Amino acid sequence: MKMMRNCKRFSKELKWKIKMNKQKMIEWIATCDTGISSKTMWSALMGVKRKKDLNIPKDNSDFRRCYDMVEYGHVTLDELQVVKKQYPWFAPVVDNWKELSLLFEEELDKRLYMRIRQLCEESDIIRYEKRGELYYERNFWYNITIIKLRMKKIILMFCIAILGMSALTSCHSVSPDADEEAVIVKKPWFIGHGGVEQQAVQTGLTWCWWSTSGYYFKIVPVRHEITLDDLFSDDNTPLDFHTVIITQIEQGKSPILLQNYGEKWFDTNLNNYFCNLVRDHISQHSPFDLMSNRQVLNQIDTKIRKQMQDYVNALSKKKQMPIIIKEVIIGKATPNKEQLNEMNRTAKVVQAKQTQEREYEVQIAREKAERQKAKADKAYMEEMNLSAGQFINLKWIETVANKQGANIDVMVGPAESMWNIRRN
Repeated sequence: MKMMRNCKRFSKELKWKIKMNKQKMIEWIATCDTGISSKTMWSALMGVKRKKDLNIPKDNSDFRRCYDMVEYGHVTLDELQVVKKQYPWFAPVVDNWKELSLLFEEELDKRLYMRIRQLCEESDIIRYEKRGELYYERNFWYNITIIKLRMKKIILMFCIAILGMSALTSCHSVSPDADEEAVIVKKPWFIGHGGVEQQAVQTGLTWCWWSTSGYYFKIVPVRHEITLDDLFSDDNTPLDFHTVIITQIEQGKSPILLQNYGEKWFDTNLNNYFCNLVRDHISQHSPFDLMSNRQVLNQIDTKIRKQMQDYVNALSKKKQMPIIIKEVIIGKATPNKEQLNEMNRTAKVVQAKQTQEREYEVQIAREKAERQKAKADKAYMEEMNLSAGQFINLKWIETVANKQGANIDVMVGPAESMWNIRRN
């Protein structure tokens, strides 16, 4: 069987070396089975101009008619080049004619069909790129092909655009300020390893993928201000405190802090413990010391700072916490709103009582002074052996003498005896 195939191929090679028989070609077009693709080839080989119904073989049947024409007219491979020259989009078929013929002769129909479809796509591309030539035919199937090709290009360009946009939008930058550190946390979608980068970003601009997050940490001392309104002194007096604790992250160790204690490390690990320490120390002192004794407050600050430092060290033994407790400030106590209102009411009552007491004391002093004066006048009358009338006249004379430029009325004796004295 193999030997027969080799002999057939050898005879075929010899036949293709014989020039085309034009008489046979004329007989074929008149009497044999023809199709659009075979007529296209025939018109190019015979030099006949054909402006419509031009195409290449689309399936096995089309190729069979073309094959029969080449065999019937003794067309050589060199002569087939005329078809490619006349219709450049026929080049994929002409250039692979020997391969197609072999598949046809060996009855490999499926492989032949698949190969023809491949060559059709190549031909369509050539026709699309050469659309300005005269041989270019515009029919329904051609338009369908062009639409497919255009759609492929549009889809390809759209996909490229989407990928480009995704690449641009999926990136963001991490740029910490001079007083900050940035920690990069990778969260890959498909490939790569995730987790916290151990090297902190301290300066400059670093680009990251969209799935990567950046967390910023202050490396300078940071004030955490906490207002406590549920504190009580040693006598259960409700008080309010505005407290401050100052912390600082060790430079370059923010990745360790984030990995061990998270972004909100202060709220989740230190805040509650600090508040409980303040409550405990405040409950041991009187309201007076807490509101006015700065020495007592300084002692509380020192004790709480030391206890917070010990607490951070204890946490670091389990998981490193690179935090420095710089300072603790407990402000002066202030009564809460209800207590302050009560104090204001008490102060008003005390003030009113004190005012009443002062007025009573003044009245008592005035009465006492008048009694003393009366006693002195009586003693003077007795010592000078004066009657009541004489004493009154004496007081009148003293009054007139003491009133410089006064306009006064003086009544002496009965009501009808009244003098008006005007002194300049």
